[in-house]
Amino acid sequence: MNVSINTAVFLHNVENGDNQIDCLKRLVGQPIDNIEVRGELFNEQTKNEELKQINLLCADNDWGYFYSIPDELFLNDHVNEKINSYIDMADKYHIDHLKISLGSLENITDQQMGQLKQLLSQAAVKPSSC
Repeated sequence: MNVSINTAVFLHNVENGDNQIDCLKRLVGQPIDNIEVRGELFNEQTKNEELKQINLLCADNDWGYFYSIPDELFLNDHVNEKINSYIDMADKYHIDHLKISLGSLENITDQQMGQLKQLLSQAAVKPSSC
C-alpha cells in the first residue's frame, strides 16, 4: 500500500504562518511514500527556497515528490502557455510528478495536442491529471 500526504491537510497551519516545508518536516519518520505540495500555498518570496528544501527532504526520506499546479492545462482554445515554466520548475527541483486540472479542451486542435505530447515526452517530470 502507498501512503501519500497532500499538504492541504496542513491548510490551517499554513494559514497561521507555517510554510509547507515546516509542515512536511513533521512527517519525517512516518511511513509515507509520497508528498504532494500545493502551488497555491507557497509564499512567492520564499517559494524557490522551499521547493529546494522540499526536494532535499524528499531525497532524504525516499518520498515521491508531487506538485499540484493551481492552474488548468487547457484554456478554451489553447494549451496553457505556462506549462513550459512548470516543467522547467519540476526539472530544477527534481519534482517527480506534476498534477494539473485539465480545464476546457473543447476547442483544442489535434496539432496542439501533438505539440503538447511532444513537449511532455521530452520532459523528465511525469504529468498527472485530475
